[in-house]
Amino acid sequence: MNSLVLNNFRYIHFVGIGGISMYLLAIYCKNCGLEVSGSDIKQNKYTNICESNGIKIYIGHKRKNINSADLVVHTSAVNSLNVEIIEANNRRIKVIDRAELLASICKNFKYVIGVGGTHGKTTTCAMIYHILRESGKKVSCHIGADIEDARLKPDDEYLVLECCEYNRSFLKLYYNVAVVLNIDNDHLDCYQNMYNLRNAFRTFLKRGKTRFVFDNLTTACIKNKAIHIKPATILGANKFEYNGKKFVLDNVYGEHNIDNATVAIGVCGELGLSYTKIYKSLKTFKAAGRRCQMLGKIKNCEVITDYAHHPSEVACLYNSLKEKYDKVYIIFQPHTYSRTKFLLSDFVKVFDDIGNVAIIKEYSAREDKSKGYSAKQLSEKLDNTVYIKNYKALKNFVINTNFNQSNSCIAFVGAGDVNQMGEKLVKQLGSDLSKEG
Repeated sequence: MNSLVLNNFRYIHFVGIGGISMYLLAIYCKNCGLEVSGSDIKQNKYTNICESNGIKIYIGHKRKNINSADLVVHTSAVNSLNVEIIEANNRRIKVIDRAELLASICKNFKYVIGVGGTHGKTTTCAMIYHILRESGKKVSCHIGADIEDARLKPDDEYLVLECCEYNRSFLKLYYNVAVVLNIDNDHLDCYQNMYNLRNAFRTFLKRGKTRFVFDNLTTACIKNKAIHIKPATILGANKFEYNGKKFVLDNVYGEHNIDNATVAIGVCGELGLSYTKIYKSLKTFKAAGRRCQMLGKIKNCEVITDYAHHPSEVACLYNSLKEKYDKVYIIFQPHTYSRTKFLLSDFVKVFDDIGNVAIIKEYSAREDKSKGYSAKQLSEKLDNTVYIKNYKALKNFVINTNFNQSNSCIAFVGAGDVNQMGEKLVKQLGSDLSKEG
């Protein structure tokens, strides 16, 4: 798997280049002096960035797109039935998935900090990346969200790597610093039970030469010769104390972000960064995309979007928003039928406790309905909850609902395209505060 050497290739073609991971990998290869092209079903900001870096982009998948490539890399969203993959196989061109390319690239960095866990990976990675960058380190990142000044460069020393446990993909990667934040009951369609999930995290941790564990109840099973990062003492919504030092988060809030920051502090401290550098960096840290991201305002309600798609994450998000707003309304889009099925009782409890909830038709991602429960089935198990089948119904719901209370918030929540619906509503019905100032 990890024997791939980029020097053996001249021209790489990326199938599904318009994703966060793929565009960074493509630019990395371009910066290594390789010829690079890519295709996707539609143009977006990532394909535009690739074009600005001299990468040839094709919109739509066609056999001829691979040209004279001698390596084809595909995203996990593309399968063997894709016409470009078929053409590459027919021409006996080497075809790999993005994980194999990423694993090979990781070996070119001196320090690869792999961050795993059910919740908080993206934010913790973004914090570590920000601290290292602000401290003058030559650092790249591979993180599953929009990150300020994200880059993946061949001549950097550090790589901050978000390691997702879905399908055990984090075990395909190379890293020498392993970080585990927490373990919760997610991706049970892959693991079947918590025993198998915990074993996967044990293996992930053992593969790191240096190991960090955030010391909470969920990680009690995997303390394999690791540095234990204890929870901080919370002094306020965005203030805390860790190892006798006080810290402030000026641009993010909530206890979950204090936990994320505590891990970032622990890791960066072990890497030799001073308290002063870490403190100053955290004060200027801004959340990654779709992490309590402000979209604008509709009527008197501020509108945000968040990637939370697990019951624990939704509850955590709601509790943090309640610290800031007098009233919070959650518009939730389930992500995959199987997750809704496996975590149905947890979703019901969380949403019944919240009360002000609407459920949007699911984002099925890689699944069909036979895998579990639909959004409509989830909504039918909730008290006083509205089911919204499409964007038109969502728009009518927002128009006809009283959102005039001051200091209130509408949160578009989920890992699918619910954020795009929120953005569209703000453009049509409200004011885009994200572009002010």
